[in-house]
Amino acid sequence: MSPVRRISTLRAVFPKSLFLLGVLVACLCFGGTALAQQRESRERAISTSELAKDNLDRVAASDSQITGVLNANPGLFVELKRWVAKDAADRGQVLKDFDLTDAAILSRLTSDVRFRAAATRLLQGYGYLLPKPNPDSVVGREQAAL
Repeated sequence: MSPVRRISTLRAVFPKSLFLLGVLVACLCFGGTALAQQRESRERAISTSELAKDNLDRVAASDSQITGVLNANPGLFVELKRWVAKDAADRGQVLKDFDLTDAAILSRLTSDVRFRAAATRLLQGYGYLLPKPNPDSVVGREQAAL
């Protein structure tokens, strides 16, 4: 192969190689940035969901509202005690008989907001402590029509 032909071949091949090298470098740079942004976005979503869960674990009816429902429905009192026993077992705790007395449950309702929130969710699952629409609103009139 003549030197002139070799140089023209190198000129034809070199720009393509340089272009491919440039594309590869750009992919590595921007790909790394994109991965970092995805990781940061996932971490932010996780912390947001943990924050939301932590906040929602504090949403509860008052202890007197819960106590009123429990006193009127002894079966729900028993169900709440069952929840206490299951939660303790899930945490690897052993309960004493006193921990499941009515007095202990009522005392915990006044002092533990997360327990009160769990009790609220349990009672809502049975149809208690749920919001009722205003009968004068559109939603209330639609519900009354049913």
